[in-house]
Amino acid sequence: MVVGLAAMGWLAEQPSALTTGPVPVPTATPTTTSTASTSAKPQASAPTTPRATPRALTEWQGMLQDDGGWPCERTASCGLARACVDALCVACREDAECLGSEVCVLGHCLLAELAGCRSRIDCEAEQLCVMSGYSADARANGDLRSACLETRGAASNPFSPPRPPEDENRGPLAPVPNQDLLERLREGMQRVDGGDP
Repeated sequence: MVVGLAAMGWLAEQPSALTTGPVPVPTATPTTTSTASTSAKPQASAPTTPRATPRALTEWQGMLQDDGGWPCERTASCGLARACVDALCVACREDAECLGSEVCVLGHCLLAELAGCRSRIDCEAEQLCVMSGYSADARANGDLRSACLETRGAASNPFSPPRPPEDENRGPLAPVPNQDLLERLREGMQRVDGGDP
């Protein structure tokens, strides 16, 4: 910290900064510049103001995004299905903040083909728009899905994989008599043990 402040020329103006006790924090750009700082490339200041993205209390309250963010240059580099807005990875507010193949669902950028709903408005009266959970890819949205879920009573999991279709050509299995099962069990044990059971 002291080296960084000295390189900016700030310590030259603040002799008390080298004493023991709390180190003062500069509140403005130093008025004097050294030759080293004039030849250096200007650095963009990191944004420090997070933006709030509150979710209506009538919406699903799972997977809430906090209002903070971390520095970014583009949305593709943001994890947790966030968008890069004003150089911070934050919760999205609209589709335009997400990648071209994504839509904004409850503050998360979801792949458009995996979005079954965007908010409660897309669902029936007693349903909420919910999300399945983050996936293990860099954006954490490769398998992230949204779907309407019933809020009352027992509901089926909208994210469970569909059951495979029944094989129409296969009839019911014929029962096997107990004696046949015992014989097959003995034969198997003999092969394993190499002798009689």
